[in-house]
Amino acid sequence: MDGTVEPLVLRNTPLPTTGLIHGLRTTQAVDRQSGAGLISIPILSGEHSRADRNTVIGQLDLRAHDMVRDVPRGTEVEVTVHVDTSFRIKADAFIPFLDAEFPIEVDLARPVLPTFEELTTARAALEARYHDLRGQADEIGAVVAAARLDRVDSDGLLDEIDRLLRQAEADQDAVATCQSRLLQADTALDEVDELLALPRTIEEGRTAQDIAREVVEDSGGGARAAELRRAEADLEEAIADGNRTVIERRTAAIRQIAIIALHDSGQLPLARFSGFAGELDADPRHEVQRLLADGRTAVAAGDVAQIERINARLARFIDHEPAPQHRPEHEGRLGREGRRR
Repeated sequence: MDGTVEPLVLRNTPLPTTGLIHGLRTTQAVDRQSGAGLISIPILSGEHSRADRNTVIGQLDLRAHDMVRDVPRGTEVEVTVHVDTSFRIKADAFIPFLDAEFPIEVDLARPVLPTFEELTTARAALEARYHDLRGQADEIGAVVAAARLDRVDSDGLLDEIDRLLRQAEADQDAVATCQSRLLQADTALDEVDELLALPRTIEEGRTAQDIAREVVEDSGGGARAAELRRAEADLEEAIADGNRTVIERRTAAIRQIAIIALHDSGQLPLARFSGFAGELDADPRHEVQRLLADGRTAVAAGDVAQIERINARLARFIDHEPAPQHRPEHEGRLGREGRRR
């Protein structure tokens, strides 16, 4: 469900061989009475770390009528794949809770193909992702990532996908080729995403740095200003080394200095409310909008205690159903700048 893969049989493994995975868990409940729920187990061919970048060669879909009783979410599933010396594949899923085994039909020569509607949806998602990555590359000046996108353009991959998509309405062979090209294009965009990772992290650090300077200056500087200068020097060193993990850690330290400065100045509750307002401004729930209105009234009145109470209630909505709309001020921005994907 989350796009991860578990290897069953690795390349160059001597045949015959058997691969077994214990401890897989279902991600939704199956209710026989209502007919709701599904256990879907795809078998893939490929070596990409993301499931949807590989080819589906078999799939088992177990629905409510396939069960002898209700199956709760988180039920354990075991999957076994056996490959003989002729490359014939036999696969099955065993569900201990049901004490039942289900065969999975797998055929390397006949991959499970998407429908035309699924191809169309995938093409639209690819287009949106391309423009999102192009916008990010342009905004932060990521030259290498932009060059990789230029190569996608010059290869004509998207145009070829569009041509194959038109053919796929009537030609099953075009469906398979179109699916392959979509996987190829998505993999190319994965490379762009990776190339953007370091520039994105640096940009987040720079933004946190700018905000922290503003906050510390507004709070009077002092000891916090000296702490910030040391943290900024550490961040610059990490940026020079190009180590994403260290940059993220140094950025977190800068954010923490800003938060402490806000706390010392008594402005932290107001900054937190500003952050929540930015996150939840377009949230349609009546209770959220009422809390935001009450919070704005409390801000106008300078009622810090009331603002803190409202913040505590708003935090529940952020934790359960985050609804980012735009970048909030100060504390909200410190933890959320750079969110794009």
